[in-house]
Amino acid sequence: MSNPPQVPRRAFAVMPKDRQQALLNKQKKEVPTSRSVSDFLESKIKEYRCDLDYIQCAHEGLVEALDTNLISATEFADALQPFMASARTVSHELKTLNLQRKIMEEDLEEQASNKRRRQGEPDVELLERAYVDSIMPKVMSATAQQQKDKELREHHFNASNFKRDVALYYGIPKGMAYCHLSGEWNAHDVKAAHLVPRSLTGDEISHLFGVRKIVLSDTRNALSLHKNLEIALDSGQIVIVPILEENHTTNPEKAPATDPSRWKCVLTDNSKRYQKALASPAKTWLWDEFDGKELKFRNQNRPAKRYLYFRFIITYIFCKKQSNDLFTKKVEAAARDFWPTPGPYLRKSMLRTLARSISGHELPPSLVDGKTFDDSQYVYEEHKTESAMVAAQDIYDAIIASVKTLPPDDESENATTQDPTEEEGYQSSDDDPVYEDTLEFL
Repeated sequence: MSNPPQVPRRAFAVMPKDRQQALLNKQKKEVPTSRSVSDFLESKIKEYRCDLDYIQCAHEGLVEALDTNLISATEFADALQPFMASARTVSHELKTLNLQRKIMEEDLEEQASNKRRRQGEPDVELLERAYVDSIMPKVMSATAQQQKDKELREHHFNASNFKRDVALYYGIPKGMAYCHLSGEWNAHDVKAAHLVPRSLTGDEISHLFGVRKIVLSDTRNALSLHKNLEIALDSGQIVIVPILEENHTTNPEKAPATDPSRWKCVLTDNSKRYQKALASPAKTWLWDEFDGKELKFRNQNRPAKRYLYFRFIITYIFCKKQSNDLFTKKVEAAARDFWPTPGPYLRKSMLRTLARSISGHELPPSLVDGKTFDDSQYVYEEHKTESAMVAAQDIYDAIIASVKTLPPDDESENATTQDPTEEEGYQSSDDDPVYEDTLEFL
């Protein structure tokens, strides 16, 4: 980083002296002196790693200041934002250099040879200029390729086929458009609502779940919902949580850990409680009617708990960021009542960094204890904080991008019923998947 982000003066002033000195030391750069192209590139790799060390040190210092109430959550979030952006930039450049080092070494060696023939041994400044000229197009190309790959995935993603597969998985009869919360509708009114946005396909989100690759077109990563309910879920206005069985409510500490088969909707945005949510020719629903309403499934299949937990945690984090105290305080006061089911759903360290990076707040222990896994359980790369910060930015961007606007009026009254297989883009197949009932939700 030619111009690394700086910790704001007030936040820096309240940090301990050893933290201040560590930050100052990590900003010092070793000036490369070797005129060897190979040594020069090695020094660039070392420089990137030092930059990531500096970012991690700054992050830790800001976290310490937040934990000791020396800075506010708002100050923390504002101070952290440029470090999150830098973490993404540095990690992309380091990854590009590692992947294309051989080609870059050849390019720089060619320029150095030309310089050597004309004017003698090239200086470090020439190598630096040549390096910038070489790596920037490659980083831009890699970024453009990532965007192109994303657009290609979107192009190949067939929403009608996915909706059909989700309907088959949940035992919804062919020709029926069924919402798990509000029953039957016209075909165009019901969507296969993703729990984890399908745009999140990078390494960081895979690390969050503890796998090398995560398939977000998995039918267990979706619910069949009315389009207005899908929008409300995406924007964090509602969330899905397990229903406590009687033994959990009477004696939660001694209650056995069981897989939940019943789930309910919780309204997080109290300002919408008495506003219209849905409308059909026969009925108008207010949002209040969905608060605490149980989802009705047509077979034994359920969404994967890990995806529901991800959506629940992300919703809590966004509500915390938006100062939705009515919901977040209710969760913090009785977290076990909201998510009593244990399971190693997400990586604890990345989840904590994700929460701090987006909201500036720590997750309550009761929300993560017994529901996450530690880094020691899986192989994990160096610079965990940097990866979590990049993941936080990716997730934040994806969630924001997935949020749509609720229409002012529901226009489904004039729609005609349509068989999902007749929708545009449907691809028929003799090998349409058939799902048996299963209780293996993970």
